[in-house]
Amino acid sequence: MEQEYRISIGYKIFYGIGVAALAGFGVFLLSKISSSNNVTGGIIISIVLFAVAGLFSLYILKRRVVVSNEQLIVSGTFGTKQAFINDVKGVRTNGKAVFIHLVNGGKITINDYDAIGKSDELSEWLKSNLRDLDNEDYEEEKAVILQDSDLGFTQEEREVKLKTKARIALAYSGVTLVIMVISVFYHQRNMLFSTLLFFFPLIGIAIVATSKGLIRLYSKRSSAYPSVMLGIFFACAALILQAVLDNKILDFNKVWTPVIIVAVVMVAILSLIVSKQPNQAFKNEILPILLISAAFSFGSVMYINRNLDRSKPEIFSTTVTNQYIKSGKNTTYHIVITGWGTHTEEDDITVSSNFYDHVPVGTKVNVNLMSGKLHIPWYYITQ
Repeated sequence: MEQEYRISIGYKIFYGIGVAALAGFGVFLLSKISSSNNVTGGIIISIVLFAVAGLFSLYILKRRVVVSNEQLIVSGTFGTKQAFINDVKGVRTNGKAVFIHLVNGGKITINDYDAIGKSDELSEWLKSNLRDLDNEDYEEEKAVILQDSDLGFTQEEREVKLKTKARIALAYSGVTLVIMVISVFYHQRNMLFSTLLFFFPLIGIAIVATSKGLIRLYSKRSSAYPSVMLGIFFACAALILQAVLDNKILDFNKVWTPVIIVAVVMVAILSLIVSKQPNQAFKNEILPILLISAAFSFGSVMYINRNLDRSKPEIFSTTVTNQYIKSGKNTTYHIVITGWGTHTEEDDITVSSNFYDHVPVGTKVNVNLMSGKLHIPWYYITQ
């Protein structure tokens, strides 16, 4: 029995609106060419917009997946691929894509999987009629873990340890997600909260280092090994968010040298931890190591430079020339001040709502310039 799956009505409407918008903007540009100073540029951009709109239109019309007991057909904008079921090795999923692996080493990809109507039904058909390679990988890794005598005397004891480590990784990621959300809405200067943000990525790394290889820095979705990559990402994101919102740096050229030094140290530490984990390909961890090292190094340098700074401030008087409130996912309060010291241009400062209410336009405020623990000058505003 043959079954065909096409783009759902909702996604057809969504993509159709995109096509109309692209084509409409292209027509708009063409209508303005006669009064434009760059006729050639306008024509090129319009052609590109029409081309993209055309490709999306083809995608809407041609996109389909056909399955039967004999073969599988996947059609898209740039052609059609098909394979007999007997030639299919198995199926893997990765985010919004499904990969049909062939016996000869080839691969058929079903991209934009969620856009397909009745995608759950298609997924069930694939799992029922083809080998689930993700599940096979999981069971294979789990079998290796349960046979490791270093993790316990019995298989039951090893399984309990694996489940415990999985709960620890999940709890860590959940807590860091909450902390990141809090940092979006709460970014006043607070030593305790800043310290918490600084140490949470390190806690995640410590969890990996002390897990006897059961918790990975990064693992595939189909892996039996739990991972804290998402949790460390949330923790680093919160640290960077506070660094960006709470730090007014006078000269960013002085930031990059300590950031690079800390990043190199972090890469070395993480590489050492990962290299000691059994049954793990180091190449799979390279990108996570680099991302975590870069994110943590920037956030930690900002934390150390500011929160461990014991220098006396150099005070400059300046005037509030404007103030405004930004609303969105959260509300931020801004004041604009005149130049001060060697900083000759106007400066936009994020402040607390209480401070905002007490400094209307024309008010004199003080800029407190600090030396920085790492000799990166930074400043804050007081009345």
